[in-house]
Amino acid sequence: MNTATNLNFSFQLEELPKQLLVAIQQIPTGSCRFQLTLNDNGSRQCTWYLTVVQSRVVYSGIEPLSWSSFQTLLKRYLLPLRTAQAQKQILQLIEQFSSQERNQVGTLIKQIEKAGIITHQQVIQGIQNQLLADFDTFLFRCSGSGEFIPEPELIFQAQLPGFKLEDLISRAKKRQAEWDIIKTRIPSMQCSPILNTEAINGVKLPDPQKQQIQLLVSSGKTLEEIAYKMGNDSLELAKVFLKLMGSGLVSLSLPNDNNLVTGAPEIFIIDDSPLIIKQFKTLVSSWGYQVNTCQNPLLAVEQLLRSKASMIFVDINMPGLSGFDLIKQIRRQPNLAEIPLVLLTAENSISNQWRAQWANCQFLVKPRSREEVSQFRTELKKMLPNLSGVTEEPEI
Repeated sequence: MNTATNLNFSFQLEELPKQLLVAIQQIPTGSCRFQLTLNDNGSRQCTWYLTVVQSRVVYSGIEPLSWSSFQTLLKRYLLPLRTAQAQKQILQLIEQFSSQERNQVGTLIKQIEKAGIITHQQVIQGIQNQLLADFDTFLFRCSGSGEFIPEPELIFQAQLPGFKLEDLISRAKKRQAEWDIIKTRIPSMQCSPILNTEAINGVKLPDPQKQQIQLLVSSGKTLEEIAYKMGNDSLELAKVFLKLMGSGLVSLSLPNDNNLVTGAPEIFIIDDSPLIIKQFKTLVSSWGYQVNTCQNPLLAVEQLLRSKASMIFVDINMPGLSGFDLIKQIRRQPNLAEIPLVLLTAENSISNQWRAQWANCQFLVKPRSREEVSQFRTELKKMLPNLSGVTEEPEI
């Protein structure tokens, strides 16, 4: 790799689109690593990667392009990839490749398409949705610096559908205007919709449509989690709920609006079990903490960057992304790297304890019976030193 021609630049708010257009004229194939400050989110810092092949953008994410990061991208938007059968087929395909061949993301995708797991059009749509979603977050509302590194080998390793940067920027500008309108009614995709039962019963809608609305809202998920569950673009889902709100069919609950205590430390838990999250939140909030939660590990880093977490609890076994892989993503974010991490697991094995120690994390075993609850509380309290006083503890 010829790093002598690396392109370094810095930018202020709204300057990044122009800088990117200049950069890809000088380095048409390569990867850019950005250190960004999200100025509209309390000056939170994050890392963002963008990959360009022959002047076309093929990848965007919080990790460098790899098979693992690209598969995570596609899972966000392609529901067929989330099935156990699809994952089994993909593993069988990957096992046929050497370790070097597994770096050739484009080749792997072609094999998956050939196997009929997903279509080429779905891949194009998934990449486009991820690019636009990241441009929504980073392109106009950040300041920071970037380093563009030429990687000519990507022509062979990343044979993926790409998009013209000019077209993406143009679409991103239009989306920003739409988001500005939406945010007057929907301040955050972390809001949870609440069904207006009387209104939904009185409105003239086909029963299947009513049932779909009721099913989405009754899940208790945030708008962002609903978008993930459906594989939808967040902007398009926000438009749908804006119409539902305009019709009086739903209202919104602000994130953690019944849980915030001014000045209290914030504890963040990531676990795919609604029951565990509910029990943890009940216990820890009773001790005087704010509690922020996330059930989808693929959305966790984005939510963490908008939070002010003092400590993060991460479940080990979660669908889509393991706790250990999630920790790697968290550690790569400058503004999250120093926050204490605790691994949660029901398996008190030597290997899990060793891996937690290797990842510089504390380790906490979930209670599997009522007899283990008291020990769980005691160990949990020891992990929250000097952050808040402890009040009466409810049953968990």
